[in-house]
Amino acid sequence: MRSLVRGLIAALRLILFAKCEHTSRVASDELDGPVGRADRIAARLHEAVCPGCRRVRDQLRVIDEAMRRRARAKPPSHGLSPEARERINAALLDAVNDEDGDP
Repeated sequence: MRSLVRGLIAALRLILFAKCEHTSRVASDELDGPVGRADRIAARLHEAVCPGCRRVRDQLRVIDEAMRRRARAKPPSHGLSPEARERINAALLDAVNDEDGDP
């Protein structure tokens, strides 16, 4: 019972006195997975009164979404032309032959 009361007091203290550093860490951690209920509540309450922390959360969401879109995007087709590939292959073969002493 005593440890339960201590845990509740610690959670209430966290909720009531959350700092910007803690709130931004929670915002970042939430992108990676679930966080504890007390941490989440503390962060939301702090963000309600701190425009800087709301901005940090919004910026993290924008970055996260951009990274997810980038990961889903088809890679650009800036590949080499077949002619360029052939020239490179020929140059590599010539270089290997020169090293082997073949004329």
